[in-house]
Amino acid sequence: MKIEKFEDLIAWQKAKELTTKLYDVCKNCKEYGLKDVMTKTGITMMNEIAEGFEKRSNKEIKSAFLSAK
Repeated sequence: MKIEKFEDLIAWQKAKELTTKLYDVCKNCKEYGLKDVMTKTGITMMNEIAEGFEKRSNKEIKSAFLSAK
């Protein structure tokens, strides 16, 4: 299976599942600071994975390959 978009990444899919679970668990939490941190953490994971995937380009891959020699 060729990965063409970040949504195809298993890591992003797992981060999405975890984020959904975090929102469910924190839904009735009265500790609003904790609730905020927990839900933002899930969103941040998803965003970081997507951003890393989108930054991948032929130029960056070629540069990394050449610098590793």
